[in-house]
Amino acid sequence: MRARILPPKLPRVGRKQRWDEAHGARFVRGTLARIDAVLKPRQGGKPPEYRTDFIASAVEKEIRRRERAKGKK
Repeated sequence: MRARILPPKLPRVGRKQRWDEAHGARFVRGTLARIDAVLKPRQGGKPPEYRTDFIASAVEKEIRRRERAKGKK
């Protein structure tokens, strides 16, 4: 059997990875529509803020709030 020669490693193509960790969260029916209704518009005719950014921001705020509450006890 012949040895397989692999080409040199090429740079990755596509978008730069933004998130280190992933989790497939589940929401009560209608939650995503409510989120979409309150997303902030962006300047220059761009689409509104991304739902993922909104959810990540909300989670981060809740974690900080709970950490502060835990520290006060």
